[in-house]
Amino acid sequence: MTDLATRPLTAADGAAWHALMTEGGAAHPDAFLLSPAEMAAMSDERMAERAGDGTLTGLFDGDRLAGFAGVTVGRLDRIRHAATLGPFLVAAAWRGTGAADLLMEAALAAARAEGARTMTLWVADRNARAVAFYRRHGFEAAGRIPMSVIMEDGTPRDDLILWRAI
Repeated sequence: MTDLATRPLTAADGAAWHALMTEGGAAHPDAFLLSPAEMAAMSDERMAERAGDGTLTGLFDGDRLAGFAGVTVGRLDRIRHAATLGPFLVAAAWRGTGAADLLMEAALAAARAEGARTMTLWVADRNARAVAFYRRHGFEAAGRIPMSVIMEDGTPRDDLILWRAI
């Protein structure tokens, strides 16, 4: 593994985030809520807005975006303790290098910095690699959402809800 570093994404990272999200969505269509058509239709302005909204942490190899993690913390009084993780992606070239572990630690740190005490995520039940990764990081099953997503071909997908204390 080279010298990887994490930092919050900014609006200037919009095109790199969009390219990596598009690549990930093409390789793993079950892993993202946005369809390929929705990704392709995203304007430059929307890409910059999403990348700079303060919820995405980037994993960088030098200047190259190698991954990203979205962390959203509840804004209402009763849910300020709860963070949601997603999307989470490490580019294929960095998988198996420990890069995903570094990104997960950065995501957990970002949630803690905002006062979160729990983190929840949704993952396709058939994405065994992702489920194993999240379990290795202390996430436990909290439930299942049948037909949480309907793919473009009409095939339903079930999601697992995973959570952990942070």
